[in-house]
Amino acid sequence: MLLLFATNGQAQKAEIKSTQKTKNEFWAIETGLKTGKIFKHTPHFQPDVTERSFLYEVSIIKSTNGKKLWHQLYNYPELGLSFLYGQFGDQETFGRGVGILPSIRMIQRYRKFKIHYHLGIGLAHVSRPFNAVTNPTNNVIGSKFNNLTMLQIALAYQISKQWQLLGTLSFTHYSNAKVQTPNLGINIPALGINLRYSPNGTPEKNQLISQEKNPLVKRPLKFNLKLGHAFVEDGKPGGPRYSVLIGNIFLSKRISIASQIQGGIEANYYQFIYHFIHNQAAFTNKERLRASKVAVFGGYEVFFGHVSGVAQLGVYVYDPFLEKAFFYAKIGLQAYLKPTYQQQDKQWYGAIFLKTHYATADYVEMAIGYRF
Repeated sequence: MLLLFATNGQAQKAEIKSTQKTKNEFWAIETGLKTGKIFKHTPHFQPDVTERSFLYEVSIIKSTNGKKLWHQLYNYPELGLSFLYGQFGDQETFGRGVGILPSIRMIQRYRKFKIHYHLGIGLAHVSRPFNAVTNPTNNVIGSKFNNLTMLQIALAYQISKQWQLLGTLSFTHYSNAKVQTPNLGINIPALGINLRYSPNGTPEKNQLISQEKNPLVKRPLKFNLKLGHAFVEDGKPGGPRYSVLIGNIFLSKRISIASQIQGGIEANYYQFIYHFIHNQAAFTNKERLRASKVAVFGGYEVFFGHVSGVAQLGVYVYDPFLEKAFFYAKIGLQAYLKPTYQQQDKQWYGAIFLKTHYATADYVEMAIGYRF
């Protein structure tokens, strides 16, 4: 989604000179209803899904106006805070979900229509997680508190100055990233309809701040080192949690002021695999080495001031034991100490990543990195 809008960031500088001033702050309230069906994304999914699910949403939305450089780089997106109530089908098994969802919405603007690309990541409470006594068939959600992620595309029609009608296609995901098992995750593709009210209307082009442009000249390769840690619960639900140690060595190169590409090597050491190998006497030597995985990866990073979004795809080149997949995907956020537009090196940053094998989460990683 972010790739579609990075093209505006080819040549701009951090020094902002405003040529226009906004007259109003543009806020909106949006309500919506989505309906879809939980789908079985793996053969290990035990519960029967016979009923539709309904998601009720109320959102507070603010339009960006150009006061910060990244507003213009991404065509003046919107920032939202949504409250989501999920009435899952087959409630005896899945229960209900209540969540809060910060989001960013990229927009393509036409005369009467707009296309919204919506990414939200937040927190949700699920009322009926797995319980060995009262809910043993729910091997999909293992904890009451879960990550809530929503991807959505919407077609918006401007009914009047204050009112918009939106048709939505969304994908909503609930899981705890294997911090507590079982954790296959609830996934709901859905169709919906939203209604938005904007007291001051939507901002016109002449109400947005524009900025002078200047090319980013220096684009050398940069060396990066990142170290991370994750907790996972493996084996029977309620069992111990084990550490995963993660190390990354990679190169990055700016392709614009707002984005860069990266490629390198990632190594993972899984503590629970080591204990399994050791207790089962599966190998007589090199137990810790065999509890490790090594992969090569490529990634794409987009910058929003001090914050960036990262997507990576990796292929395993060493995975000697408990092989689960040929490749993995990672998505995450990074926060830098210094502004990212012109400061390309000597940067400390903190990060959080979600790693998945196909549609199943592997872990949530907390990391710290340095760009030389």
